[in-house]
Order: sequence, then C-alpha cells, then structure tokens
Amino acid sequence: MTFFRERFAASAMPGLYGRVGRRRPDRMRPVKAAQLVAEGIRILKASPAIDHWQKDREEIESEELLQFALLSDEYDPDEEVGAGAAKRFRGYIARRAKGEPTQLIKGYTEFRGLELVAAPGVFVPRDSSEFLAEQVIARLKRREDPVFVELACGVGAVSLAVRNETWGTKVYGSDIAADAIRAAAERLSATSDTARLDAELLMAHVLGWERVRVLSHGNDPVAGPAAERF
Repeated sequence: MTFFRERFAASAMPGLYGRVGRRRPDRMRPVKAAQLVAEGIRILKASPAIDHWQKDREEIESEELLQFALLSDEYDPDEEVGAGAAKRFRGYIARRAKGEPTQLIKGYTEFRGLELVAAPGVFVPRDSSEFLAEQVIARLKRREDPVFVELACGVGAVSLAVRNETWGTKVYGSDIAADAIRAAAERLSATSDTARLDAELLMAHVLGWERVRVLSHGNDPVAGPAAERF
C-alpha cells in the first residue's frame, strides 16, 4: 500500500486506524518474516526461563513458531506477514520465553516422521528420546520374534517408532499417568494390532522376562548385556 493510499484508508476508517489522518501503529503493519524471526531470536536469547543448550536453538524455535503461526511448513524470509499471523507469532514467542515447551504451544510434536500429541502432564519426547529409539530399533532388528517393553512410555514415542520401523515386534507400553496412556493409545491403536498399553506397571510374570528382548524406561535404555538377562 502506497503512502497516499494508506492515508486515504486511515481517513476513511478511523475506527480501525485511529484518529483521521493518523498512520497505523507499526505492530499493525505487515512485517517481513525475517524481521519477526530476528525479533523472536532476541526475545528467546534474553529469556532466563529456557535452557540455551544448543547453538542456534533460538533461531530454530523462532522459525518453527513462525511457520506454525503462518499455518505453513515453510516461509520466505522476504514474505510480508499479516497482522493476525504476526500477533499469533508474538504470542507464541512470549509463551516460549516464559519456559513453555514449543511442543505444548503447538499441541503436537514430530518424532522420527510421526506426529504425536503434546499435552500438559504428558512427557514430551526430546532429542535424547530419538537416540534411545535409534538404539532400541537397531537391537530389535537383530532379534527373532522380538518383544519390546517401554516403561514410563509417556505419549508412546519410542513404542510408536519401534512399531513403525521394525517388522513383527510385539510392543508393550506402560505408564502410571492415565492421560499419557490415553494419548498414546489413540495414536498407537491406529497403527498396530499387536501393541498394548496399560496404565499400570507391567509385572514380570505377565510376559515372562525370558521373552523380553529390549526393555526401556524413560530416557534410559536397558540394552546390551543387561537386556540379555531378560
């Protein structure tokens, strides 16, 4: 919009733009996507409520939240972002700066090509969870008739990855949190008829430890020599 057209719009719609002849506040004007990302990075870097453990993590999260605000999987740095999307983005950044995980802001998380529910009170998979899944899957692929048990499975990220990336593995997940089991069961039931989840801890006699090939608990895999005992 040119300067003259903008002044005409301001004069014609004072309720939207303020007093007649007054230009719109900067926050109401379209802004370049790159500017919003840079703004998000500055805010996140200054936040004492989040862990700055990874180089460029703030940039990654700022871009991710902008894409979420744009309802898109990508963005053009030179793209002009409308007022509505910019407002959503700034709201997301404010929540993240207070320490709320990006996954909870979005309501879902991506894990090894899968989209999983992210909700308060349910463990959110982390980068270390990806490493755990990788190690578990590598061991299960070497076994015949493998059985996998995940204690404290949360949303079932590792269980889902195992079921998705191995052939014929019987998958069992367990967690004491009913909300976690509910979220995991909804996603898991759509992919497997050999997977089971329970809100109570699995006991040894349910399966017989001699059948369990890999057992995992939270973020700590019980594998190698320890797993051989089960």
